[in-house]
Amino acid sequence: MDSYLELNSEKASDFFHCLPGFQNAFVGNQKLFFISGEHSLAVSITGKDGDKTLSPYIKTACEYFPLKGSRLIFGMNGCWTGINNAYLWIPGTKDVNWLRDFIRLDQKTPSSDIDKIARQFAESGIDIIHGKPKSEQIGKADAHNACLLAKFAKTGGLELNLLFKYDGEIIPADSQPLWHLRRKIVSRDTAWEKSIENEILFAGFRKIASRSGFYAAESHELAGFFFDKILPAWLERGIEFYSAGNNARPFEKQMLVDITMTCRAEESDGGTAFKIIFGFSAGDAIISSAGLFDSVKSGGKYIHAGDRLIAKIPDGLASFLNSAFVIIRRGKEPGELIVPRASVPYWNELASSFPDAKIAQFSKFAKSMREALEEDATISSEQGELREYQKEGVKWMNSRIGNNLNCVLADEMGLGKTIQAITLIRQFKKSLSEKTPDIVVCPSSLTENWQMEFAKFAPSLKTILLTGADRRSKWDELPKADVVITSYSLLKRDIEKHRGVKYFFLILDEAQHIKNPGTRNAGTCREIHSKHRIVLSGTPIENRVLELWSLFDFLNPGMLGTHSAFKKRYSSADSDEKTQTELALRISPIILRRRKRDVLSELPPKSEQLTYCDMEPVQED
Repeated sequence: MDSYLELNSEKASDFFHCLPGFQNAFVGNQKLFFISGEHSLAVSITGKDGDKTLSPYIKTACEYFPLKGSRLIFGMNGCWTGINNAYLWIPGTKDVNWLRDFIRLDQKTPSSDIDKIARQFAESGIDIIHGKPKSEQIGKADAHNACLLAKFAKTGGLELNLLFKYDGEIIPADSQPLWHLRRKIVSRDTAWEKSIENEILFAGFRKIASRSGFYAAESHELAGFFFDKILPAWLERGIEFYSAGNNARPFEKQMLVDITMTCRAEESDGGTAFKIIFGFSAGDAIISSAGLFDSVKSGGKYIHAGDRLIAKIPDGLASFLNSAFVIIRRGKEPGELIVPRASVPYWNELASSFPDAKIAQFSKFAKSMREALEEDATISSEQGELREYQKEGVKWMNSRIGNNLNCVLADEMGLGKTIQAITLIRQFKKSLSEKTPDIVVCPSSLTENWQMEFAKFAPSLKTILLTGADRRSKWDELPKADVVITSYSLLKRDIEKHRGVKYFFLILDEAQHIKNPGTRNAGTCREIHSKHRIVLSGTPIENRVLELWSLFDFLNPGMLGTHSAFKKRYSSADSDEKTQTELALRISPIILRRRKRDVLSELPPKSEQLTYCDMEPVQED
C-alpha cells in the first residue's frame, strides 16, 4: 500500500532540504535531483537587431537553467525551483513577489533600453548573459570510473588525487552532484564516489582538508603497502592509476620493485674474521644498506628508492638478514661489517635457504672443513690404541684448528677427552718446524693426572708441571718443554710470567671454571697469548644456557656478540625451543659432544673393582 504526505509549501521546502544526495526520489519513472548549493540568478539577452528578449535563468556551478515555466516552492529563507527533473535552492535574498515577477520575465525590450535594464539587473547582483545558454535535461552517465593521480613525496610518502570519469570525461572529486559534460548534464553517482573515497581512507590515507579530492600517505611503508596489496585489486576492477608529473603516465609495475642482494667477503682481523661487502638494488636504484638494515630491524617491508619507485623487501631477504644480524658486527671503519670466522658455518646454513647470500669464499671454507674430516689420515697415540670415536674426535678438532677455528670437545665424562687432546698436540708437534710450547690449564686436582696421561700416551713429549712453591725454578726449563701444565689458581698468580710466553695451544680442561665472564679465572685465561684455543668440558652448561657465552667468546671473540646482546636474545633459551634451535645452529660447527650411549658399541664391558681400606685411628675413635 502506497503512503503519502500532504505538505504545505514551507513544510515541503524544509523536507526538500533533506533530499540532496538521495538517489531514490522519483516522479513516475523520472528520477528527481535536489541541489542545495548557493545558486544565483541570471538574465539572458537574445535577439539581433531591433527588440531584444530578456529571459530569466538560474546559475549553478556547471550550467545555466531557464526559469521560465519552472515550479516554485517557497520556504522561510528562499525557494526551491523545479526545472525539468531537478529542484534547485535559491537563497532568500529577494522579495517573494519580486522573485515571482522575475521568473515570469519574458519580454521584448527595445535595443535602446537594453543597456539601462542590464545595468539595473547587474547592480542587483544578477548575472547578464549575452546569448542563449545551452540547457539540457539532467541524466545519468552511460559509464563512470575512478581515476587516481599519484605523486611521490621526497620522504617516500604518497599523495593521491582522486578524479572521476563520466562518459570518458574527467571531473574533480567535489561536492557538486551535477556536472556539465560536453554533450549533456549528468547526475553524479555520489554514493559510489563516496565508496571509492572510503576505500582510500580505509587503505590508510589521510584526507587533505584544504584540497578537495587529495589524500596523503606520509610513510613509504604505507605507500609500499598500497602499491603491493591494494592497487593491484583496484586495477583489476578497472580503476585507472597514473603517476603524476610533467607528463602523467599510467601505472607501471616498475614503480614497485623487489630488492635484490649481492655479497662478497674479504679476510679481516688477521684471518679471524671476514669483512662482508653488501650490494642492494631495486631495478637501477641503489639501496643504502644502512637504511635497509634499519627498516628490516624495525619490521619494515618497503623502502623509498627514488623518484616514482618503492622498493619491496622480499620475505626471504628479510628473514635472512634478521637471522644474520646476530653474527654481523660493526668493524673499525665506518660502515664496515664483520662476520667472525667461527660464524661462517652459520652463515652458510642460512644461505642454504637464501641462495643470494652464498659467498664463494665461504663455500670453499666449508668444503675445506669437510675434506679435513674425510681425510684418510693415520691417527694414533705412542702407547695404546684409540677407539674409533676418539680418532673421529681428533680429526674433528684438526679440521677446525686447520681452518683457524678454536673449538670445544664436550664428550661425556669417561670418553677420553684427555687422550684426544694429547693426540692432537702430538700430531701438531710432528708437523711444526719451530718448537713452541703448549699450555694446559686445569683444576689443581687434575694437574698430576695430566702429566701422567702425557707420560702414558705421548712419552716423547717433555712436560713441565708448574705447581707447588718450587715452580718458579722451573721457568728456565720452559723453552725446552713441549707442554706446560698448571692450574687455574696458579695461573692467576703467575700471569705476569705467562704474558711473556707465546703458546701454540691453550687448552682449558673442566672449562666451566670460566663460565662467568666477570671472574678472575675468565679474565686471566683471556690474557694468555696462543695461536689456538681448545676447551674441554663434559658439562659446558651447568645451570643456564647463558653460561655458554663466556666459553665461546674465549674461543672466538665476538662470535656470539656482546654479553648484553647475548643475554637479551637468549635469556629464554632454557625454555624456548625456537631460541634453542637458533643458538644450537650458531655453535654446533665448533662444539663436538658425544654421550656414552652414542658410542656404546666401542666401549669395553663394564668392570667393577672393590677396594677395601682401613680407617685411621682418629676415624675409628
